[in-house]
Amino acid sequence: GEFLSILDADDFFEPDMLEKAYVRAKETDAEIVLWDGVIFDEMIQADRECEFILWKEYLPKGKDVFSPQENAEQLFLMTCGAAWNALFKKELIDREQIRFQSFHHADDLGFVYLAYACAKKMVVMRDKFIHYRRNTGTSQADKFHLWSEAVYLALEQIRDALAQRGLLEQYQVAFVQEVMEYSLFYLDGMRCWENFKDLYDKLKGKYLEEFGVYDVPDEKYRNPYWAKIKNFIREKSAEEYVY
Repeated sequence: GEFLSILDADDFFEPDMLEKAYVRAKETDAEIVLWDGVIFDEMIQADRECEFILWKEYLPKGKDVFSPQENAEQLFLMTCGAAWNALFKKELIDREQIRFQSFHHADDLGFVYLAYACAKKMVVMRDKFIHYRRNTGTSQADKFHLWSEAVYLALEQIRDALAQRGLLEQYQVAFVQEVMEYSLFYLDGMRCWENFKDLYDKLKGKYLEEFGVYDVPDEKYRNPYWAKIKNFIREKSAEEYVY
């Protein structure tokens, strides 16, 4: 095919999603089309609004068609890193040999973020096409706390793939901000003390240092809270974080 659409089996989408995304891709000659969505909550059997499918505040100001370089410091913050709210040109995937990672959880991050970094042009649509199903009790997203370290293995592979292509320096600010966003998501989502402390100690003793989080000045973080927390983790214990 000319384009790839990769959807999760438990989600559903608007019937004109692919048609409209394809037309927009052809109009703009974009290699990636991004779109918005809502959460479909199984507990209440209704849609509810969310920000993370397409983060408006991290999109280029006043531009829906752009190159990745034009949004280099926020490139990985624009979406949650899922493959289901994008259309990918197959030529891009073949050219860069982009593949899904082999993890039980977070296996789409490497595919999505590497595609973003390697694309020549991207276009954003504000349409809410995807209905992301949550609270099913069976999906990976509902049990992310069981595989917290998978995301860091995924991030390691993304870092290495960017470095191999000579792109890591260009996207370093975006990358470390994504590290902090995921770190807070997982820390605050832990459901038992042992899992929380294990992850916290690994962040403190290994991951944040290895990923270059401390190499990026505080003023470069779009969310000041990320800068505050990365400094807190560097200096304080897991017990102090919880307190």
